[in-house]
Amino acid sequence: MFYQVFLFARIRVFYLANVRLEAIIFWVFVILPFAILPQNAIAGVFKSSEFLTWKRNSQDFYIRTSIGMAGLIATRNDKAHGKCLDDWYFSDEDAANEAILDVMREHPDYHPRGVILAVLEKRCGSFTYSAR
Repeated sequence: MFYQVFLFARIRVFYLANVRLEAIIFWVFVILPFAILPQNAIAGVFKSSEFLTWKRNSQDFYIRTSIGMAGLIATRNDKAHGKCLDDWYFSDEDAANEAILDVMREHPDYHPRGVILAVLEKRCGSFTYSAR
């Protein structure tokens, strides 16, 4: 009986020691790096240069969804602005995508959404509706 209690106590301490060790490892190697390093240092900044390495259908989808959302926002604030975006982009998606990709090639250090917004504003005007 004493041996069984001693063995149980020893296994229990070993188990607790392993749990503590696993918790320490988890905190040191998982939580602490995220607490110390800012997110951008780990993930990096998304740039047009990286975007341009994507497959063309992925680029087209990203641009289409970005412009679709911009069009919804524009239409809710100024129907003429929304119509301008839709007319320009959806009349010839391939040419519009190529125009956006050309600007990304010229400015590879900018975020793709910033480039898309700049092209849209150049084509159809500002999204700053409060200033209108």
